[in-house]
Amino acid sequence: MLRLDPEARPRASKNAKGDRPDLQVVQGKRRPHPTRIARILVRRSLTLFGLGSILAVAGCGGNGHDPTQPNLYRGDWNGTWTSATFGDNGTLSFTVYADGSMTGTMTRTRPATNATLVGTLDANGIMTALAGFGPDGNFEIQGAAVLTNNLLGSFRFTYKGVDYNASFSCVPAAGG
Repeated sequence: MLRLDPEARPRASKNAKGDRPDLQVVQGKRRPHPTRIARILVRRSLTLFGLGSILAVAGCGGNGHDPTQPNLYRGDWNGTWTSATFGDNGTLSFTVYADGSMTGTMTRTRPATNATLVGTLDANGIMTALAGFGPDGNFEIQGAAVLTNNLLGSFRFTYKGVDYNASFSCVPAAGG
């Protein structure tokens, strides 16, 4: 077996106090080639950049809604709405799809008119819709819904530039 002379082996030098080796100065050892140092730095930089990119992409979740979360409000609904501040009421009939989109109809009693209802009711119960009553004007609807045995909710709508409050109550449509 080959044994090195104790004086020929590389040794860490002691610092000025003599108690701890100075790890940057090693006697008898060559420094790595500058190309090797550059490759090591590039690899470390790319690794850190890659990890940072993964974390950044993982943190970008958009609006916080989980697209895999099922929409509890999905289905066909029929019911009524009323607004004491507007002095009107009517009926609602709409379908909420798995992606939260919503289509249906809405009626008013004063004057007796029908509207096409288009919007969204997301998995968190946030409702945004437009009821197009044609020449009589549109309702721009924003509100919230809660699912009990029925679908209950309140909304605020803008009609001809004035805001009004309303509420609704719907039951699952037959076969829905």
